[in-house]
Amino acid sequence: MGERNSWVIEGKRYRTDTADYIADHHPSGVSRNDFNFFEDTLYLSPRGNWFIVGYGGAMSHWATSCGNGHSSGDGCSPLTPVEAREKLEEWGEQGALEQYFGQDLEDA
Repeated sequence: MGERNSWVIEGKRYRTDTADYIADHHPSGVSRNDFNFFEDTLYLSPRGNWFIVGYGGAMSHWATSCGNGHSSGDGCSPLTPVEAREKLEEWGEQGALEQYFGQDLEDA
């Protein structure tokens, strides 16, 4: 990923250098040179706002048109607490789920 660590979205500044790193995810067995490669990193801001930062190839969910026929990109996306929990479930991050959402989890 590039050196960018700050984004402003709807009047809120999301900064990776002041937020808590929670977890990251990328597809296993996919090379960084693959158009489908991506990496997502989940953060929690000091004010309790969840966000995901990532980058990826031309066929990833981070792809953006560069106007020169190439597509790749990086970005930041705010998440609701429910969306953050769903990401952690999807990624199999049991420790983070217990730490940040344990009070909301119920036994089956």
